[in-house]
Amino acid sequence: LEARMDTGCRVLCYVTHATDYTEFPVYDYEYEKAALRYDRTKWGDDLIAEMADGSIRHYGNAFPDGTLTMKICAQAIQNNELPVCGLDGSRSHVLTVDALSDFCKVHDFPKSLILRDEANARSFVPGLGEEVIGCYNDGCLLSDKGLYDLPPAESYPLENYADYSGR
Repeated sequence: LEARMDTGCRVLCYVTHATDYTEFPVYDYEYEKAALRYDRTKWGDDLIAEMADGSIRHYGNAFPDGTLTMKICAQAIQNNELPVCGLDGSRSHVLTVDALSDFCKVHDFPKSLILRDEANARSFVPGLGEEVIGCYNDGCLLSDKGLYDLPPAESYPLENYADYSGR
């Protein structure tokens, strides 16, 4: 997914479940004065910020038990406090996901590329994980590289989108 914010900021998100292996997520948020990063292969479970001056700040375990977000929200409710991610942030997230379901077409991989691993009860596309990582490193989409016969990405302006249509 590639998105452009009102400010011109470019957001890229890469996700697939169609690989024959499991890899922990990588987060890489680049800002004006710092980058917030999570990469288990480099820093373990530590969430870090790389500052513009080259210094690194460590924020500790990003996933201590897999339920931290739910516990923080429950604690905010119990203490009658606002959660870290308020309604505006949540609304933006939900609208984005809803808009994706309304506008974006899902394109299947060619059937000849899909293999089935019966032992692990999953289907996968050989080499897809490596291609996605390559796109992440190059800052592009699979369709930009002409992979898997995917059509060029389509653009949908969402500045006036405010619907929860559930289509």
